Amino acid sequence: MAGSSSAIQRNTLVSWRNIVAVDAGDGRTIGLRSDGTAVIAGGVPSSWVDEVLTWRDITAVAIGTQHAIGLKSDGTAVMTEAWNLEDVSGWRNIIAISAGNSHAVGLRSDGMVIGIGSNSNGQLNFSDWRNIIAISASSNYTAGLRSDGTVVVTGTTTINQHLDVSNWRDIVAISAGERHIVGLRSDGMVVATGDDSDGRLDISGWRDITAIAAGGTHTVGLMG
Repeated sequence: MAGSSSAIQRNTLVSWRNIVAVDAGDGRTIGLRSDGTAVIAGGVPSSWVDEVLTWRDITAVAIGTQHAIGLKSDGTAVMTEAWNLEDVSGWRNIIAISAGNSHAVGLRSDGMVIGIGSNSNGQLNFSDWRNIIAISASSNYTAGLRSDGTVVVTGTTTINQHLDVSNWRDIVAISAGERHIVGLRSDGMVVATGDDSDGRLDISGWRDITAIAAGGTHTVGLMG
């Protein structure tokens, strides 16, 4: 783990075992265990901890500023209580999840996307999306990867910037950061757009990348 965190978060993470997936953001971390249970640490309400510890048959986890969400093996979802988010109990046939600051999205097996929470920046305006195979939600926007290797984005970044991905092609993975988005191409190269005030878009020389992640002010690529 890299970056700042509270002593409580660091000490809790030390005791984690058999973790197969994690998600992190805004001083908090959620982990998925190999037995389908989940653990959570950081600056979260105690009620979140109590709820997450009751989750079972979980296959994916995601965490936002105001909620944590888990995907169950039967295609349904569970979520910690959040004051401005509706219930996800009606979600069905979900194959992937992602969490923004105040919204959560789920990818259905039919290639459509559903979501709950704030739509103040249009981050939930994806009712016309089709053939989506991957999703990534950030602060005030949502991105979707289509089966043809193109990408769609709805909403704006935290600085009210629209992200132009209209020219992206042959994309196999996406990751939404707070102010930028990155895409991994099938040839192992990376494309990015958005705010570059901290050099987070300086990826032109990257080659043979197999995985990507976008953070608040940085971008990470894994070389294979």
